[in-house]
Amino acid sequence: RNGDPGDVFSGGNDAVSGGNDVVSGGNDVVSGGSDIKSPDSLSNGGQPGLTDDVERAALSRVAAIYRTIADSSGGLWGGAYKMETIPTYLVRRDASGKGLHGFLLHHPSPPSDAKLIRTADAGGLSDVYRWDGAVDQVVADTTFEFTYSLNGAKTYVMPFRDTGEESFESVQQQFLFLHEGFHRFQEVEGGWTNADGTPVVDSFPLTQTNLELVLLEDRTLLNGLKATAKADKITALRRFLAIRETRRSLDQSVRDALTVEEIGERIEGTPTYIEALYASIAGVTDPFTVQNLPAGRLEITFLYDGAGKRDLIEYFAGARYYGSGGALCLLLDEAGVVGWRAAIASGATLTKVIGDALPVSNQEIAALLEDAKSATSFEAELKPLAQRYAAAK
Repeated sequence: RNGDPGDVFSGGNDAVSGGNDVVSGGNDVVSGGSDIKSPDSLSNGGQPGLTDDVERAALSRVAAIYRTIADSSGGLWGGAYKMETIPTYLVRRDASGKGLHGFLLHHPSPPSDAKLIRTADAGGLSDVYRWDGAVDQVVADTTFEFTYSLNGAKTYVMPFRDTGEESFESVQQQFLFLHEGFHRFQEVEGGWTNADGTPVVDSFPLTQTNLELVLLEDRTLLNGLKATAKADKITALRRFLAIRETRRSLDQSVRDALTVEEIGERIEGTPTYIEALYASIAGVTDPFTVQNLPAGRLEITFLYDGAGKRDLIEYFAGARYYGSGGALCLLLDEAGVVGWRAAIASGATLTKVIGDALPVSNQEIAALLEDAKSATSFEAELKPLAQRYAAAK
């Protein structure tokens, strides 16, 4: 997927950094504990099985993610995103990147030489198979894979390591698994129209007028996320729409940038929204994760004072839409808009969905724009910041 140049990210595309905290999920917290079995007890009747505690812990954490999603009241993406049903190949690799062992989860046609792992040894997961037949093929040149063809089934591949950011002990790896799994869902189970990813561009119109409106968009979204009343959520969406349409009227360079932004908001904003829902139901509150959820990402927009022109272009052209898209999804939920997920899956942009549900006439745009400015520190904060961004070298 499109890389994120934001400096709060590390460990590959779309990775969310989060130290070594363990994802919690109510009663499903996985702690490792004293019940971890010795390597000798983890084999499968003399056949290759789990070779050590690292592998058992990884499967236990994946099981906790599945249970947290399954046990939540509304599920994720209206209950349609069921990670536990996606054919998955977890590949353990060493420090050099070489594949070591592989584990098939929920695969409809495991290879004949795959060995079943006992449910008790797999964190409660059933139908987990040890199969090392493709460990080098699938991890040699990629961080993950959405539709790897394995014995006739499109398989989601996610490598992991023993320690560090790519270990399932890390919240970063757990949220990466969740985020990239949603991209897999977009392409396969969800059957999305135009789910091929966001174009990579190296330009963005850093004009003061455009930047003023971009900053106003993000401050308006943040105010909407902080609001508690449904009416205020709706107001935030309508103000955002007025700002967005004002940007669209500026010039062709801005319209070209918006084409990419709105693809990014749809493709990358939606899994960022999924992360936010998961963090809420699982009770994940560590600072690194929170910083990479929609509100935390939007705050980054205001932290580039003093940055160079190239850094600003990379952020606004290739990273900002993670936060703006995620925030728009949350606000659509909170505003009670019906049917928005189906519209997104069918190819609509988030802006189009908002415009259809909460239409803003051309006559209303100017008044809503002024309302948005009045509700923020536009003259004192946003306008001067936009001026400094526009002057960056």
